[in-house]
Amino acid sequence: MTNDPSKPRRAKPRLALSRERIAEAAFQIVHAEGLAALSARRLATTLQCEAMSIYHHAPNMDAVLDDIVDRLLSLLALPTHESRNPRRDLLTLSRGFLDLADRHPHVFVVAVSRRWTTPTAYALAQASVSLFQSAGAPQRAALRNARILGAYLGGAGSALAGWRLSHGDPGTEKHRALDAAAPKLRRQSTLGNVRRDLDLGLGVVIDALLQREKRQ
Repeated sequence: MTNDPSKPRRAKPRLALSRERIAEAAFQIVHAEGLAALSARRLATTLQCEAMSIYHHAPNMDAVLDDIVDRLLSLLALPTHESRNPRRDLLTLSRGFLDLADRHPHVFVVAVSRRWTTPTAYALAQASVSLFQSAGAPQRAALRNARILGAYLGGAGSALAGWRLSHGDPGTEKHRALDAAAPKLRRQSTLGNVRRDLDLGLGVVIDALLQREKRQ
């Protein structure tokens, strides 16, 4: 059976607008182009809706940013059982967090600049606290340790994101200036070396926090 060219084609039905669709579209825009590219108008164009329709599902753009953070953190696998090896599991969880900076640098920069107030963010915090508790820390100390570790991860992840977002060769003149300031340092400053050094630092921080609880 052939289509009758005289009959108008039916337009494909649009997917219903939802907060989840808005969050996913916002995430993809920021991932590809950075926060500066995100606006209600850009979201509306992407979702093929009116800009005001966005606010029927998300109260404001600040809420959309929270949803972006939640979407990023949902990519991180959390422990699903009581840990028998807290150090190993803390390293695994922390390395997974740093991987988010490597894979989604634009979104990561947004995430670490905001206060986390979403369920997924609190689940991540609770996972870290629970691991320190499994290592013998009381709840208050476990929360303090999780915050200290989180501060390190935020800085380390920002460093990785910065490397990912710095495109292109800075040029011969810039190289000369850097070499004059610190001979041989530039050649050692590679992404691979940065990632290895940050991973070493991660182990140092976790070991120090775990050892501190043993001395209490």
